[in-house]
This record gives sequence, C-alpha cells and structure tokens, in this order.
Amino acid sequence: MAAPSQEISIRPGTPADLNVILAVQQSASGCAQWSRSMYAAIFATASDSNPQRKIFCAWRGERLTGFVVASLLRAAHTAECELENMAVDPSQRRQGIGRLLVACVQAWCGEQRADSVRLEVRAENAPAVRLYNRLGFVAVGRRPDYYSQPVDDALQMTWIAERGAASSC
Repeated sequence: MAAPSQEISIRPGTPADLNVILAVQQSASGCAQWSRSMYAAIFATASDSNPQRKIFCAWRGERLTGFVVASLLRAAHTAECELENMAVDPSQRRQGIGRLLVACVQAWCGEQRADSVRLEVRAENAPAVRLYNRLGFVAVGRRPDYYSQPVDDALQMTWIAERGAASSC
C-alpha cells in the first residue's frame, strides 16, 4: 500500500457534498447503494448537539475520494457506534483513505464515550476484511446469505475502544 498522502483531508460531510457522495457511492460496487433521501435525512437530523449520525468525507484538494457513515447507539449505561456505510473512489484505493476514514469513526466513538464500533461487511470482500482486521476489528458473527446481487454472507465485526487511547481525526 502506498503511504497516505498528506494532501488527504477529512472533514464532516455537509448537504452540499450530497451529489459527490452519491457519485463515489455509485462507483464503489461493494458498498451499500443508499438513496439521496437517506443521506438527506442524515444531514437534516445531524447537529453537534445531537450527534446520532455522522458522515466523514475524505478530500484530495477539491475531489471527494471517499466517505463513511456512522451512527451512535445508546442503551441504558452503554454506547456503541456502528459503521453503516463506506466507499472509496476505486481510482483512489490503496492509498490509506479507508484507514483514515475508519480512524475518524474510531475517534468519534471515543469522543461520544462509546465502548465499541461494529460493522457488517461482505464476507467475500477480502480487501475490506483485511483493512478492518489491521485496524483492530475482530469477527464476532456471520449472517448467511445476508447480501444480494451477488448473494454473500455478512461478516459481523467489532472493534473495542481502549480506555485512555487518544485518537484524532
């Protein structure tokens, strides 16, 4: 893998990013293909005072190279985050962009005092599974035939936050 470029910057997504998010999503066949209205709903309800969902965007200059969507799930005295969707422009892969996006979700998880990040990934998506393993995620379950077009199992993975570990995005 090439070293991550210093020219990559990560920032929270905004409604103005919607068209380019959809374009990157469409170019990335392995990610969930969400509708415009799904992203619009996230932007409509997101705020600093109500951080239930977050979109982080990776930029190289004026070009969106990838994005990630995460949510915060609170129950009783615990909280966890879910990495819901992620895509990196195919022409920009293997440059550390996915790693930076996941690191932002992990950092946001810590800021929200959440204990873990969970996700589901196509079992046959070996590059993504390797990335998540390198970032400390472990397989905790499998959902047979969860995905369609093509049919594939979902591998359930979890990352447990280390207390006191400072990370930044």
